[in-house]
Amino acid sequence: MESSQYMSFSKQTIRKFDQQKNMRKKEQCCQIIN
Repeated sequence: MESSQYMSFSKQTIRKFDQQKNMRKKEQCCQIIN
């Protein structure tokens, strides 16, 4: 149980980090365009 919970939790955190990275990339692109 614990290991599976940890895996899902880590996946969620990784997903959040990826989303943040994507948001920053989009912001940078917008800044360059503007």
